[in-house]
Amino acid sequence: MFRAIVAIIFALSLATGAPAAASVVSDQGSRAAVAQLDEPHTSLAVDVARMAGSDRYATAATVAGAWPSGQAVAFVANGQSYPDALSAAARAGNVNAPILLTDTNFIPEQTSKALQRLNAERIVVVGGERVVSAQVAGQLRSYAGLGGVERVWGKDRYATAAAMAGKYSNGSAKAFLASGQDFPDALAGAALAGHQGVPVLLTRSDQLDPTTVSRLKNLGVDELVVLGGSNAVSNATAKQAASYTTTGRFSRLAGENRYSTAAAVAQQFSKGAEQVFVASGEGFPEALVGAALAGRRGVPLVLTPPKALG
Repeated sequence: MFRAIVAIIFALSLATGAPAAASVVSDQGSRAAVAQLDEPHTSLAVDVARMAGSDRYATAATVAGAWPSGQAVAFVANGQSYPDALSAAARAGNVNAPILLTDTNFIPEQTSKALQRLNAERIVVVGGERVVSAQVAGQLRSYAGLGGVERVWGKDRYATAAAMAGKYSNGSAKAFLASGQDFPDALAGAALAGHQGVPVLLTRSDQLDPTTVSRLKNLGVDELVVLGGSNAVSNATAKQAASYTTTGRFSRLAGENRYSTAAAVAQQFSKGAEQVFVASGEGFPEALVGAALAGRRGVPLVLTPPKALG
């Protein structure tokens, strides 16, 4: 039984009343800092906290409050479009960094305030100028230390994921492969990938991108773990990707839908975890920023429909 459930959702209310106020759970797991659900739920055997804000940018800023000032690195991704951001959650969790969200052409106020507080030595922008403009990247330099601003990107979502995977050492034990045509499976696997220190690559259901093939060849991983069922990543595509591993093998973490796939991923964590993160499976922003924190803490992130647990 998990001792604490952390809801990373500003739009979803697990209670019947109004959503709880924005709250932050400290990295030490302090229960004094969490917002409890309405009274009918106080009989639960677990504590439930909500990390939330008035919108996706404020929610990301609230989650980033779990990191102290003086960060080595912070990630910034587009808050309106998920594709380029998918690979960032695993990497951020691996290097102990928060993810903040931005508009393509301006930095939201809550993001600006969070960046000022974090005082990161380096800021990593995820994606090309179509998702985070050169103007925004230039403005981000004022929030970074001597490490400046680095952009990790490719010509599309598959190339961006491959570029992010290039930040990992070659010869890793494994890599994750998820559909780039939707976000749930990749984000469900991001917390586990971040915890285990392995990259997440993206693919079309029926065709590997050349940049993905090239990165798999360079990584030289022993095992490929496919996230999602054969509708998300076909067996033929999985077999082709596995042919670039040292063993030629792949395994799947999958269920009949996005929620059961996330549950299958969660089963890979050690039993007795102090927390589990819960985020909406209908939108990407909260799961994106929550996966980075879950990966850092070594706990799972599961997905739920807006009106009931999946």
